[in-house]
Amino acid sequence: LPPAEAEDIKVCPRCSAFIMKINDGSCNRMNCTVCGCLFCWLCLQEISDVHFLSPSGCTFWGKRPWSRTRRILWQLGMVLGAPMVISLAAGVAVPVITIGIPIYMGRKVLAASRRSSLSGCQQCLSVTSSVLLSLFVSPIITALTVGVGVPLVLTYVYGTVVLSLCR
Repeated sequence: LPPAEAEDIKVCPRCSAFIMKINDGSCNRMNCTVCGCLFCWLCLQEISDVHFLSPSGCTFWGKRPWSRTRRILWQLGMVLGAPMVISLAAGVAVPVITIGIPIYMGRKVLAASRRSSLSGCQQCLSVTSSVLLSLFVSPIITALTVGVGVPLVLTYVYGTVVLSLCR
């Protein structure tokens, strides 16, 4: 084995124990075996579960954090592109959920009714009733999905990302 280089050894941000990592671009989420501290190898900050998803510039894999320019371009792209991406996702989700749930339920009930001892008329009635019920329920599920998902994404993009741009 080749000798360890200086950048392969760092200290735990909590207890200052020496930590060695093979600098091969592998996972940057480190766990100190002495104190149990979870920290980022790149910035040596204690981390939460969203550290690598936040616009910190630290990447889960890789040898270096993003440059300031790349980080700012990514953040600006998110801020400017978010309305288009959210609209596209909602535009796809609304018809898929609204139409997909009745189709899925109809197929499930049809398969179940074929396995049972129902007559042809009873099968038709059970499939029709499940599809009609899902036609009433699927818009509610669609509204809840879009009504909760869109505000969460907007909060992240225009809260976390915009605040990080100000730093």
